[in-house]
Amino acid sequence: MSTKHIAALVSVSVLLVIICKAQVPAMFNYQGKLVHGTNLVNAATTMVFRLYNTASGGDPLYIETQEVVVVDSLYSTHIGESPEVGSLANAVTNQPLFLELQIGDTTLSPREQVVSVLYAIKAGGVTAGAITQAMLADEAVTRPKIAPRAVSSAEIALGTVSYANIEDDTIRSNKIDWAWMPSGLQDGDDDSVLASYRESGAFGTTPSVSGVDSIAQGEGAVVAGDYAVVSGGKNNTASDTYGTVGGGAGNNAGYRATVGGGLQNLATAKYSAVLGGQYNSAKGEGSTVCGGGRNTNQAFYATISGGSENLIRPNSTNATIGGGAANHMWYDSARATIGGGGDNKIGGAEYATISGGRGNTVAQRAHYALISGGRDNEIQHYSDYAAIGGGSGNIIEESATNSTIGGGSGNNIDENAGNCVIAGGVDNQIGLGASFATVSGGRWNEAHADYSTVSGGSNNVVYTMANNASIGGGGGNVISIRSGHSTISGGRSNLIKSVTSYGTIGGGVGNVILTNCHYSTISGGAENQIGSNTHFAVIGGGWGNRVLGKYGTVPGGGFCKANGLYSLAAGKFAVADHSGSFVWGDGQNLHTTSSVANEVTFRCAGGARFLASTPTANRVTWDGGSSGWQNFSDQTAKEDFLPIDEVSVLERVVGLPITEWNYKGYSKRHIGPMAQDFHAAFPLAGSSDTSIDSGDLHGVALAAIQGLHAEVSDQKSDVGKLQEENRKLKHRVGQLEDLVRSLSKGGQQE
Repeated sequence: MSTKHIAALVSVSVLLVIICKAQVPAMFNYQGKLVHGTNLVNAATTMVFRLYNTASGGDPLYIETQEVVVVDSLYSTHIGESPEVGSLANAVTNQPLFLELQIGDTTLSPREQVVSVLYAIKAGGVTAGAITQAMLADEAVTRPKIAPRAVSSAEIALGTVSYANIEDDTIRSNKIDWAWMPSGLQDGDDDSVLASYRESGAFGTTPSVSGVDSIAQGEGAVVAGDYAVVSGGKNNTASDTYGTVGGGAGNNAGYRATVGGGLQNLATAKYSAVLGGQYNSAKGEGSTVCGGGRNTNQAFYATISGGSENLIRPNSTNATIGGGAANHMWYDSARATIGGGGDNKIGGAEYATISGGRGNTVAQRAHYALISGGRDNEIQHYSDYAAIGGGSGNIIEESATNSTIGGGSGNNIDENAGNCVIAGGVDNQIGLGASFATVSGGRWNEAHADYSTVSGGSNNVVYTMANNASIGGGGGNVISIRSGHSTISGGRSNLIKSVTSYGTIGGGVGNVILTNCHYSTISGGAENQIGSNTHFAVIGGGWGNRVLGKYGTVPGGGFCKANGLYSLAAGKFAVADHSGSFVWGDGQNLHTTSSVANEVTFRCAGGARFLASTPTANRVTWDGGSSGWQNFSDQTAKEDFLPIDEVSVLERVVGLPITEWNYKGYSKRHIGPMAQDFHAAFPLAGSSDTSIDSGDLHGVALAAIQGLHAEVSDQKSDVGKLQEENRKLKHRVGQLEDLVRSLSKGGQQE
């Protein structure tokens, strides 16, 4: 649609008069003519009005949409009735100002510049600060144009005229008509001072000013120094040059000192300040008391932030008390800090800190020490860098540098115990001079040696010179003097006695490693003992076991003794008395004892078995009451049967060398074959040629006996035949003998 728009702003001169006499509506009239080609428009039409501070582009300062009734192409409306974006009053503060009109979807161009009438809105609604110095031309407002007393304080909004708005030397005391000032303001020239006045009437005590270029305001104010100020309040005093009191009552500021307010506060030292509160004193140069009550700051550039009855003594430069009550920073506590709490004390320790709590103390020359909180904790003299995290009644004694108590109650690190730690617990102790020792927690634990550790439990003790020794926990465990690098992991009432380096007790109850038993170990159990001078001994566990021989071992069991060097005793009542002996005792209440060195002795009333990999495989057993070993020979466990020639076996046995001999290193004599000869005669697969299986030996012997039996049987048959022949020959001989005798008798008769 082709639209032609004619619009004009109508200015009525009487409107300006109305602006001066009555409230100006925040709207303006807008009239125009709208045609469609050559046709007149008679319809309600959507119009959007926008105000800009540029002829083109930019963001709108004001937007309003209206349904405007158009009659015979003429319309009239008020802009400002229903703003959508911005306000009309703010928009008219801009110069120049342009109006843009949108009819339906069509925005007309160019924008129309707004002229004088619209700015009447601004003229009728001037607010404080609306007309600035930048809006007034130089010399536009001159003194002759302002009637006397036409501008009073009531006509000037607070903050409207600032120091920056007044040129130097514009207002001077000799330019003031003092006759119009309330009583109490003193006349004078450029060197006069300004005393306070009171609009509601005269002061009970007139302010007094005696310094040069000073100001005294408030009842009873006294300014006795040059360039000093009392801004208000009652009975405040600026007693020296550059002293300042902001307000309050009974306050006093000395040379270059400041009191902000409050009651009976005193700042007497150069650059000192009391900001508020009551009965506070800042007596050290540059010292500060921020507030609270009855706080005293006597140190250079120190600070008390608040609280009550806190004190910083001289020579505690840059010290700080954050608050709390009755906290004291004594002499020579430079840069130390008490954060708060009550009755805390730093007694001459530089850079020391007490964060809070009650009754905590850092003593003289414990520089950089720290108590984070808790109650009645103490770090004593010369314990630099020591720290107590909290808890109650914890103490780090003198010269325990870098030591720490994390918390708990009644814990103590003794003198000269540097770099030590008690993490917590109750009544734990690190002894005199025990550097780098640690007690992690528990109760009544003690560590007296360098690098020693008690991790927890109760009543555990590592004694002096047991360096690097450790007790893991449990109760009543003890590592004695000079048993360095020894360990008790836990359990109860275990003991490693003196001069036993690298001794170990894993746990259990009542286990003991006696004196001078280096590298010996009891893993656990109860009432086990390794005797004196028994190095490298081991008891694995059990009850009542003893090792008295070096390198001796009792794996476990009960009441066993490994008394010999390198001996081993196991089971029950086993006693290995000899060097290298191994004794096993079964469950009977009988002592089983070795008889010679390097002997293995077993007591096993139920017998003994040596088994192969499966229950049906070969095995060797010895049963109680047996006189020898029994070889497993069950037919069902055998296979691949082959017949043998017993006579051949006999012949090979007959040819087998049999000698008498003894094993090397032993005197006991034996009779038997050599394994090589045996295996040459009987080469059985899988057998070693350096040993003889007793089963094979038995088998060969039995086969040889069978071969011998066969030969003997044959010989026995032959012997029978010979015996029969012999019998017959004897019979015939007898007959011949009888015949001979008979013949012999007959010859004689003839």
